[in-house]
Amino acid sequence: MNGHFKPNNPMKKHFLLLLAILIATPILKAGYTLPGAGIANDPYLISTTSQLKEVSDSINNDVAATPYKYRDKYYKVIANIDMSHVDWIPIGKSATSPFLGNFDGNNKIISNLRIGTITTPTSNQLSGFFGLVNFGAVVKNVILENIMFNTQSELTGDMVSAAICAQVANSATIQNCHVSGSIKVVYKGLAPVSGSTGNMIVGGIVGKMNAANNIPTTVINCSSNLNIIALDSTTLINNSGANNHGIGGIVGSGVVTGAPIRPQVINSYSVGAIYAESNSKDIGVGGAIGRNSPALECCYSGTNITVKTIGGNINASGVVGIRGGTLNYAIALNDFVRAITTSGTINSVYRIFNDNLSGTDLYASEAMKLWKVVDRVETDVTQIQSENYGTTKIMGENLGTTKPEDLLNTYVNDFVRVRGIDLLKWTVTEGANNNKLVFQNTYLPQATAVKQMKLTGVKVYSGNGKLVLEGETNNVQISVYNTTGQLVWNAKKTNERMEINLTKGIYLVQGIGKVIVY
Repeated sequence: MNGHFKPNNPMKKHFLLLLAILIATPILKAGYTLPGAGIANDPYLISTTSQLKEVSDSINNDVAATPYKYRDKYYKVIANIDMSHVDWIPIGKSATSPFLGNFDGNNKIISNLRIGTITTPTSNQLSGFFGLVNFGAVVKNVILENIMFNTQSELTGDMVSAAICAQVANSATIQNCHVSGSIKVVYKGLAPVSGSTGNMIVGGIVGKMNAANNIPTTVINCSSNLNIIALDSTTLINNSGANNHGIGGIVGSGVVTGAPIRPQVINSYSVGAIYAESNSKDIGVGGAIGRNSPALECCYSGTNITVKTIGGNINASGVVGIRGGTLNYAIALNDFVRAITTSGTINSVYRIFNDNLSGTDLYASEAMKLWKVVDRVETDVTQIQSENYGTTKIMGENLGTTKPEDLLNTYVNDFVRVRGIDLLKWTVTEGANNNKLVFQNTYLPQATAVKQMKLTGVKVYSGNGKLVLEGETNNVQISVYNTTGQLVWNAKKTNERMEINLTKGIYLVQGIGKVIVY
């Protein structure tokens, strides 16, 4: 047969079947195994660790001229993802490959994100889940639980680190993002070259924010619960002009380029702690914003602050460290702000901000302590600075019996919407967020409370990820609601011990007219 298959040859049948399968199988898009088309109504879908890493790798390698393959596309996370065993490289890790698209975390939990380790820190100049987010890009609904970032580098330029985005610019928006965990930065600057500056800039949500062309960048409806350690050990960089570190619980530093429009931080909060140390440079540290303040609206800080310098000046405050824009409805709920120096100068330690800002409706907890420690001599400056400083309201007004959530919700009701984004309401939920403010109808970055309480003879507590009902009382009607008021479980207690499977969160447990908050 001259080497040809016979008509009934089984090998030919198999070959034809394989060919038919190959023809019928859709060819994957070059470089991506993700489902979707990367457009608004059909985004690329991310459900695994490898897929999330694939997004980072593809965008970082997408340096060709437009049309871009990956960095200006739409992405959506559709499952919780554990990143424990990945050494993360930020999405849009540099100015040559910024993220320009729309990334929707879909309120799925991305846990255990790691950048570097304590023993082997990374040398990334931009460190975060994202590096540079630019030109109208949107990052929204991202939840990062238990991050651990460790960065150490020798640079002549800025070293910028934050949980969500190291740097955002040119009308980019960071919306409804929430983070918990730790960030550690060790900055070892080199001798400066002509025209260079070098700053350590660290933020809970964003490191550096830039506004240009009369269009602001925006952080809105975000929260940070982080322990931040920022250490500058250099003695080589000169301490002049723009050379000032900025460390903040929400944003490290804001920058205005060629326009009077400032970046915006709206309806957001920070809790946790900051420890910052500078060997020779000036440093600005704030519970919300470090320095060069964006316009801050309807925000609060519960971040405790300790700042230390050997040389250089300290500006530390409960909300904004030093310099910048305007504050409206800002509230300081920090336990303390402490500044320590041996040979530097402590310019300011205030509850709200220093005297380079203006604002309205600024309030602070009367319990906040302010400390100056000079050459190991500790001075309580709370009482010295307890009065309002005229119209500038450097200290703000004491909250007294006024509830912070009432103040902020009043502003929300007036503000209504920002750039088409609804502002979330504020509430205080017993046992949640250290009894500080949280948003209604959004993610709460902590586990279900484990406090045991009794409800008409029934003990209610959480254990092994379940809500447990114990007690001899039976036939009691029990109803469980989530924080939006939706009924998630309803039944009579029929056994001495009952377990309810619920996802992690805060719940209202109701029975015989009594309510317990979990």
